[in-house]
Amino acid sequence: MTSGMAQDSERVNCPICGEDRTTPFVRGEGPWQIVRCKRDGLVYVNPRPSARLIRAKAETFVRDDNEDLFEIYRDATLRREANVIMALKQGGTLLDVGCATGRLFASFPASWRLFGVDPCPQAAQHAQQHY
Repeated sequence: MTSGMAQDSERVNCPICGEDRTTPFVRGEGPWQIVRCKRDGLVYVNPRPSARLIRAKAETFVRDDNEDLFEIYRDATLRREANVIMALKQGGTLLDVGCATGRLFASFPASWRLFGVDPCPQAAQHAQQHY
């Protein structure tokens, strides 16, 4: 890892058992890997992006120049995700953590109670205005 990458990554123990005994689950090209805890089976990213990097990226994830494109490119994926959720649960309350523009909510009928949070101020404002 380069020194810049080391600042952008942090190793963490399993959030459930507190141990650092993992096996690779998905090998990626970049510095962050998806691992499975040998003790409890939790799948998580380790090393993971640092809080500083996540905050910096999240605050500018949706911008004036990409708001519409962001929704267009994610639309099919979000519809599939909504269909999976609705196949598992007929109705109720949904909290989308990291909701971006809130586009996932467009696929849900009015009978659902939908809530979202996002660290990007522009994305959260868009979601609040449209959903």
